[in-house]
Amino acid sequence: SGLRTMENAYGEFLRNRGNEVVFSVGIDPDNANAIVGPYSLSGYVIDQITPGLVRRVVRDNQLAFEPSVAKSWSWNEDNTQVTYHLRDDIRWEDGTPLTSADVAFTFELIDDPEVASNWKSSTRNMRRKEDGTLDIATPDAHTVVFHFVAPRNQLLQQGDTRFGILPMHTVKDVPRSALRTEQAAREPLASGPWRIASWEHNAALLLEPNPMAPSDWAPQLDRIIYKITPEPNTRILQITKREVDMVTGIEAKHLKDLEALDHVRVLSIESEYMAYAGYNLSDPRFADARVRKALTLASDRQRMIDKLFTVDGRVTARHCIGTIAPTYGPWYASEVEPLPHDVAAAKALLAEAGWADTDGDGWVDRDGEAFRFELMIQSGSDTQK
Repeated sequence: SGLRTMENAYGEFLRNRGNEVVFSVGIDPDNANAIVGPYSLSGYVIDQITPGLVRRVVRDNQLAFEPSVAKSWSWNEDNTQVTYHLRDDIRWEDGTPLTSADVAFTFELIDDPEVASNWKSSTRNMRRKEDGTLDIATPDAHTVVFHFVAPRNQLLQQGDTRFGILPMHTVKDVPRSALRTEQAAREPLASGPWRIASWEHNAALLLEPNPMAPSDWAPQLDRIIYKITPEPNTRILQITKREVDMVTGIEAKHLKDLEALDHVRVLSIESEYMAYAGYNLSDPRFADARVRKALTLASDRQRMIDKLFTVDGRVTARHCIGTIAPTYGPWYASEVEPLPHDVAAAKALLAEAGWADTDGDGWVDRDGEAFRFELMIQSGSDTQK
């Protein structure tokens, strides 16, 4: 994922464009911290400034990993241990070498509940020492060994080790609860092809080549500019008027008009993106699996696809199986059928959980409390309103 993938996909376009490329995006990345970046756009930036040990790629619907900070790796017989051999020519933009200590430190942060990392669940598959810390060995500056609790598919094991590496020497003194807010953590030093040159939050982010990056990582461009434009129609106007070079995540209703423009090329790429509703399980209402299942049964997902993701007969979305995007066909149990839209079954489950319309006002209630809740959504998208 990330802009490096985009450069491969749009290599001819980028080379012909000149010395910069301007992306119009709907949201600000918020932060570029590899372990707490909140959005997929954050991930694009993170991939460029603080890459991980390996880089995830998808070829013919098959997931694979390529070398990045690690130049090679090897497995033991039962896939419970992977040993990474790091490149010895990677430095942070201040000249400090990137070492195995940075890798171990990054995963220590991921594992720390105070950090509340997006990737905390990945460490549950890793073996621990007697003191409860992760069993990640660093026998020398350029070797890292991960130990796992049980044998699994190599791709699944390796997927738990792929996250961007942070600079220990500048982040270690930042309070762990402040990794999303303090600048040293929010905008870390670069080790990858690009560095953050300037960032006016909610306006524009400018990346420039990292002078310390290895020569084989040298970008073909002088600048990448993210222009933050929350309004979807404004983004379309920008590409129409040649004010920007690329807009991603185009909504289906705009495709026909864009395809009619001589200077615009529309590329349709099957997305790894999956949309879902996540429940706060500390709320006792959602801790009950019957309530969560009822809400799924009550949701008419096919109607959402028909109304929001179908224009002129072109369908641009489909049902997910579990929490895996349909792109990864071999990675989900295809025999599992999504729950149907069944309002009656939803009401029955809610009643079983103690929620019923006892006063006839149209709201199910329990102990005098109506079942109402707030859903937080990402701004800047017509499909989520």
